[in-house]
Amino acid sequence: MSLDSSSRSNTLQDQRNHGTRERIKMDPPFDVNPARLLHMATTITGGKQDHQLIMDFLPGVLFPNQERQVVEFLSAGVSMGGHVTWRLLREGKLLLLLL
Repeated sequence: MSLDSSSRSNTLQDQRNHGTRERIKMDPPFDVNPARLLHMATTITGGKQDHQLIMDFLPGVLFPNQERQVVEFLSAGVSMGGHVTWRLLREGKLLLLLL
């Protein structure tokens, strides 16, 4: 089904500890801090949850009277955003395409 541009909406989000904020690089390398892998995994999991919350609640914000229905989402990411996007694709719902 082809949708015209009036039927589309874009939402952008920075990842946790990334984006326009200044990145806080506190973690020493893996050989010094074995917990760094756990920190990275929890950041990716939290990022996936952030995106899932947006996907769950955005339709109610955009269409409070249910005049339209959101039936698919598109996600794209590089580096940590790419990891979050893969998690959404694997565990999420309504994700149409991974870029």
